[in-house]
Amino acid sequence: TLKPYLWTGKEWLELKNATVDTQNNYVQAKTGHLSKFAVFYTQSDGSRTLKGALQKVVRPKFIPDSGEVVEFQSISQPKKIEIFNLSGASIKKIEGLNYWDGKDETGSIVAGGLYIYQLHFDDKTISGMCVVIK
Repeated sequence: TLKPYLWTGKEWLELKNATVDTQNNYVQAKTGHLSKFAVFYTQSDGSRTLKGALQKVVRPKFIPDSGEVVEFQSISQPKKIEIFNLSGASIKKIEGLNYWDGKDETGSIVAGGLYIYQLHFDDKTISGMCVVIK
């Protein structure tokens, strides 16, 4: 069972008023602020699992113009990293690395704003957001 959660800074809290449509890969929830969210597999006993877990995102807010990158530290190396804008358009596909330098497929630094990352492992895909600061 998939359930969405909100990170409070100390723990993950389940979003009780959310809708999960697994057939159409769709999660809907209302919130009054921008925050960190995740979708976890939830066991019948209420425990959450996340195999191949992303351990840490180093500098989720970064300034590519100054040479900073967003680095993804995980238990194993992702097979592929994909970066999307908020409209869902593909910005960059990365293989063999565990970071994004803020550049698109043409090598240009992207506009400032929020971007969605997907880390693809053998048996799992982990998604999240990062911020490019200009």
